[in-house]
Amino acid sequence: MICPAKLGEEAEILEFLAQYAHSSMFLRSNLLEFGLRPSDAAFSSRYWIYRVDGDIRGVFGHSKSGYLMCQCPDGPDAVWGAFAAALIGSPVAGITGPVPQIAQAQAALRFPADQIALDRIEPFYHLPLADIAATEAAIRKPVPDDALLLRHWFRAYLVDTGMSPEAADISEECAARAVRAIEDGKVRLLIENAAPVAMTGLNARAETTVQIGGVFVPKEFRGRGLAGRVLAAHLLELRSDGITEAVLFAASKDAARAYEKIGFQHVGQYQMILLQAPLTYTGPA
Repeated sequence: MICPAKLGEEAEILEFLAQYAHSSMFLRSNLLEFGLRPSDAAFSSRYWIYRVDGDIRGVFGHSKSGYLMCQCPDGPDAVWGAFAAALIGSPVAGITGPVPQIAQAQAALRFPADQIALDRIEPFYHLPLADIAATEAAIRKPVPDDALLLRHWFRAYLVDTGMSPEAADISEECAARAVRAIEDGKVRLLIENAAPVAMTGLNARAETTVQIGGVFVPKEFRGRGLAGRVLAAHLLELRSDGITEAVLFAASKDAARAYEKIGFQHVGQYQMILLQAPLTYTGPA
């Protein structure tokens, strides 16, 4: 019903995913960055392919950190059941994808209800970067001296977006995010009066498209349009690097308004399910 992707099938997988480019960013980005060879990188992924008469009709992914990804718009329920069976014994932390497909995934995977920390549908936005207006906002990459600030900001971001309960101990995760932000070059800080006041980052990059994530403004600086400013400045930088379009999710109405103000257009719905903690998947509950 589905089979593991093999070395040499990368181009065919990417060609299929290009038909659904905006809603396949994690699948595309992980494959382009890490390929199909096993790796210890958190976002390196295993892939499975669903074929009909030899043609790819669906692609499923499972990252090293336990996140599931899917692009199988016409797959029957049996295909999703096969994906669930393929995951038995693997760590699973959550799943993201287009809303109708996540409904099929939920029916097949049947995560224990008491293990689900977040199940949310978010509006999905798109913007051609040719439409971004010039800005004089100053941004820079994080440096080691920003580490403590970033830990606090990432904690506030995870709590604000509902990705972590306020009482949870996420200090290790926030520290790891801070280190990654300093090392991988994907985060930008908005600077005012020589101090950081907002941040934004990249969740995925595939060819000339990026998926933005981690847009955050501390509570004491909100209401001044900083989310739009840091995002616009980051997108202008990316445009100069050859990126032509951006997509993102909006976790709140305030965030949606900020994105719409700089030109993002609502193009669909995307669903995210996160578990309380990664678990070893044992099959449908």
